[in-house]
This record gives sequence, structure tokens and C-alpha cells, in this order.
Amino acid sequence: MKRHLFKPIMASIRKIVKETPDIKTFYFDRSLWESHIPGQFAELWVPGAGEIPLSIASSPGENHIAFTVKKVGLVTSELFNKQEGDRIAIRGPFGNGFPLEKFKGKELVFVGGGIGLPPLMSTIIFALNSRNSLKGITLFYGARTPDDIVYKKQLEELSKEISVYLTVDSGNDSWDGPIGVVTEIITPERVNPKNSIAMVCGPGIMMYFTVKKLMNLGFKASDIYLSLEHHMKCAVGKCGHCRIGPYYVCTDGPVFSYESLEEIEKKYAGDIWR
Repeated sequence: MKRHLFKPIMASIRKIVKETPDIKTFYFDRSLWESHIPGQFAELWVPGAGEIPLSIASSPGENHIAFTVKKVGLVTSELFNKQEGDRIAIRGPFGNGFPLEKFKGKELVFVGGGIGLPPLMSTIIFALNSRNSLKGITLFYGARTPDDIVYKKQLEELSKEISVYLTVDSGNDSWDGPIGVVTEIITPERVNPKNSIAMVCGPGIMMYFTVKKLMNLGFKASDIYLSLEHHMKCAVGKCGHCRIGPYYVCTDGPVFSYESLEEIEKKYAGDIWR
């Protein structure tokens, strides 16, 4: 019998990795569901605290399911108190994903900001496993400080196989890389807009300026995809929390082409980039 997506399943936390002082990755068994599309999300329910939507940070081909969580409120605080072996409830996966069918023969450009990298990581790992059909993979990632960079070890490993460019808003004594916002490291020498698809996730203001930068470099609106995962709440389009004009992010997204948002941006820009 097919599992009902809206029915929560109790799952044991297999492993917990502390990424930054306020970000952790929680790993669960692969058997939680058969598969998912990179870019989709799930709902995690912590008994006694509530439920939150989280993008799936692992690729369908990996032997685990992972969620990377920033401690920002009651539910995430209670989740941070959990230990390996503790159980929480999970339902999903929900929503659409990134346009995997358009990847063949393309260069993939990923742009992440802060906690916006985890929603992209599922697609990055998927792309690595399909790289023989790709022209190339480039990741641009910005964080507030070196201590706020997530997936430090993974990024080091990724840099051996794809082009990885990092920047931080504020450096420290151990940081010898670029200092500035992520758009400053996206340069014409590093991207080829004529044969690329860009995927972006991060704070609203970061995504806004990233889209403008990519468009100025020559990207078409139809080749820029945004994950608006931070807008979501209920996952069923009922609470209205994620509504942007005619769209409900949890049911129509969380991934949108900029082309689909461009027409409503003038009227609903405050909702899109909040």
C-alpha cells in the first residue's frame, strides 16, 4: 500500500552533525521514503513543540535522508535538544523540485546564502552523479562569517570536483578569502549565461540582488530558478502563510523559475523577497 504523504511517520535520528554554533544537520534512515526530487521539502514535527517545513538536504541517491536546521525558534530549539536515537515525526516529501530534465548539456550555477545552501545541496550531489551529461558545475556561496559557513568539510571535498567560490560578510584572522556579498564573486569569467541554468536560495534580499546580477550578466529569466522554501508553513496550501499573488509556495513551489515570478514581481515584490 502506498504511504499517505500527509500521515506523519515516527523516525529515529541516526546522526547529528554540528555545522555552526546555531546550525545542525539531522540524519535519518533512507527507508523513510522511496525517493524524492532535489528541491522538495518535508514537514518535521517535534512532539510538544510543533511542526516546521524543511528542505531535504540529501540527494535521492544517498544512503540517508538529511535536514540541515538553523536554531531560530521554539520548534528548532526543541529539535536541537534531541539526541541521536530520539524520535520525531516526519511527513512528505512535498512540493516540486529543480528542473532536472533541463540539465543535460548545460552548465549548472548554484548560488547560496547562509542557510540557503542546504536546499541546494541535494541538487548539487545529484548533479555530481550525473556530471558526464553536464558541461560543468559551479557553486557560489556566501555566509556572514567564516564560522557561519555550513558543510565546511563537504565544501572542501566538493572543491576537488567542481568550481567552488566562497565569500563572507566579515572575516577573521583565519580567513584569507574574499570579503563581501555573494554577488561580488559572480563574475563574467566564472559563468557562461548562454548555456547555463542558475539555481538560487538564501535570504530574500540576497536572492533579489543575485537575480539582478545574473540577468545583467545575460541569464534569461527562464534559466534562473529560486527556492522560496523559507516562506512555507503548512505544506497543504491552507494557512495562506506562503501565498505570493496567485501562488502558494508549499503547493506550487518551493522552486519557481524567475520567469514565472517576473510578471507578478512589481505587485508582490514585498512578498517574494521578504
